[in-house]
Amino acid sequence: MPRTLPCLLLLVVSTFGQVALTTGPFASAGSSQHKHVVKDAAGNLYALSVAQDASGNRPLKLQVSPDGGATWLPLTVAINDPTSGLSGTNLTNGCCLAIDGTGVLHIVWASYYYPSFYAQHYRQYDPSGGTLSPIVSLTGVTGAASTSRTSAMNIAVDASDTIWIAAHGAQNWRTHLIASQTAGASTLAFTDLGTISTSASAQNARLAVDNAGLVHCSYYRNTGSGDYYHRIYDPATGWQSSTRLGNSIPSNDYLGTLAADDLGFVHALYGEDLGPNTTWNFFYRRWDAFGLWSAASPVFSVTTAQYSGVANYRIFALACEEATGKAIAVFRDLAAGGQLEVVQKDVAATSFTSLTPLTPPSTAQHDYYTPSIRGAMWPPFNRTGTDLDITWRQNPTPGPYQLVFQRVATGAPTPTLSLTTPATVGAATSLDISSPADPFRAFFCGFSTGTNPGTTLPNGQFVPLNDDWLVQFSMAPGNGVFFNNLSTLNAIGSASVIIAVPNIAALSGMTLYSAFVVEDPNATSWQLGTISPSLAITIQ
Repeated sequence: MPRTLPCLLLLVVSTFGQVALTTGPFASAGSSQHKHVVKDAAGNLYALSVAQDASGNRPLKLQVSPDGGATWLPLTVAINDPTSGLSGTNLTNGCCLAIDGTGVLHIVWASYYYPSFYAQHYRQYDPSGGTLSPIVSLTGVTGAASTSRTSAMNIAVDASDTIWIAAHGAQNWRTHLIASQTAGASTLAFTDLGTISTSASAQNARLAVDNAGLVHCSYYRNTGSGDYYHRIYDPATGWQSSTRLGNSIPSNDYLGTLAADDLGFVHALYGEDLGPNTTWNFFYRRWDAFGLWSAASPVFSVTTAQYSGVANYRIFALACEEATGKAIAVFRDLAAGGQLEVVQKDVAATSFTSLTPLTPPSTAQHDYYTPSIRGAMWPPFNRTGTDLDITWRQNPTPGPYQLVFQRVATGAPTPTLSLTTPATVGAATSLDISSPADPFRAFFCGFSTGTNPGTTLPNGQFVPLNDDWLVQFSMAPGNGVFFNNLSTLNAIGSASVIIAVPNIAALSGMTLYSAFVVEDPNATSWQLGTISPSLAITIQ
C-alpha cells in the first residue's frame, strides 16, 4: 500500500421509479428551482408543493416519506389560509422549505402576480408534535407594499439554526435578506438586513450558508444587459462587496443557484443568454475560503433552434456532495434529445461528466422543467450526500401537471470518523472509523493541521488534508502518538485508531484534522478506493 494520500470515489448509480408528488391543474413549487424537499435526522423526507383542488383553491401540500421517497403520505395540516393565498383572487403560486437542527420545518410561500400584487408569508411546523405556528407576513417585515414587484423565494438555515430568507422588498425587484432573531425563529421575529444588491435589482436571489457561517447570496441585477452577482453577508461584520459572476461582455446573466460544502467551497451555476437568435450557455464557478472565484467552466449549451417553443431557461439545478466537494447538476439536455441529465465534477476535475439520464428524451414544451435537488450544508442530516433527491415539473400528454420525485443513489455508504471521548492533553482516545463497503481492506488514517487547499495528487485525485508536517509524522511507524492508523478494516468495514495526546499544555486548543483512505486492489498504481470526509479534532 503506497505511503501517500490518494482517493478514488467509486460510483455505483442506482435509481428507483419516479413518484408523482402532486398531480392536477397546478402541481409545482413555483416558477423557479426552489428547494422544497428536506430530510430529518431519522431519514424521513418531507416535501412541500402547491396543489389545486376541485374548487380551484390552492392549498400547500405537505407530505412525508419514511422510505427514501418510494412512498409518500399526506400530512393533514392546513398551512395557507384564505388571507394568504388559499382561495380568492391572488392564489398561492410558489413555495420553499427548510428544516432546522431540531427537526422543525420552515415554510415560505407567496402569491406573485405581475404587475400589481405580491405577498410573501412564513410559518413553521413541528412534525414531532403537530404544532403549527401563526402566519408571519414577510411582506410586512420589510414594509413592502403589495404593488412592490419581487421574485423573492429562498430560505436557508445556519449551524446555529438562524433562519435566513430572501424576502419581498419595499422597492421593485430589490430582494431583502432577513434573519430570525432567535434560533429556529422561535419568537417569529425577523431582522431586516437590507437589500441584497448594492444598487439596481436583486432578482432570483439564492442563499447558501458555508461551513464558516457566511451567508452567500447570488442574484440577477438589471444593469447593462443584465448581470449575475454574488455577495456575502457576514453575521459578525455585515455586508461585503459584490462580485459579478457572469461575463462583462453584453449578455444577459440570470437565474443562477448556489451550494456550499464542508471543504469551504461554494458552488455556483448560472445561465448566460447571448441575445436574440443566439445561444443559452450555462456555466459553473467555485468560490474558495480565500474569497476567490474559479474561472467559468461550461456545463451545457442550448441553441435557439433547440429551445424555441420547447423550454424556458429554468431547466437546471445544482447541489454538491458536502463531504467531498463534488458538484452535481441536473439539467434538461435540449442539445441531445431533451431528457433530464445528471452530471458531476470532482473537486480536482476540469469538467463535468455524465452520471445518468433521469428521463426519456422529449421535446414536448412542458416536459422536465424547474428541477430541484434536496440538500443544504446545515443541518448536517439534511446534506445532499450521495443520495440525490430530485424533483421536477412536467405535463405529460394529455395532462394534467405533475410534480415528480426521484432518488438517485450515487455511491456506497458514506465513510465516517468519530471520537469515542474528547482528545485531551496527556490522555489517549479512540478514533472509530467505518467504511461499510470495504470489509477486510487495508486503510491509512492520516492527520493534518488543515484541509484547505487539501492535496491533489498527480493523477487528479483529491484528499481533504493538507500535505504538511503532521501528515508526514502520522505516516511514520512508531511515532508514539498515532496507533493502528495503517492497518486493515474488519468484517464490517470498521477499525479503531488510538490517539495518545502528549502531555504538553501548549497543545490545548490546537485543532487537527483526520481523514482515511482505503485500498482498492483492483485500481491502477497510486489509486485507492474510498476516501472519508475530514473530521476536526480540537484538543482540550
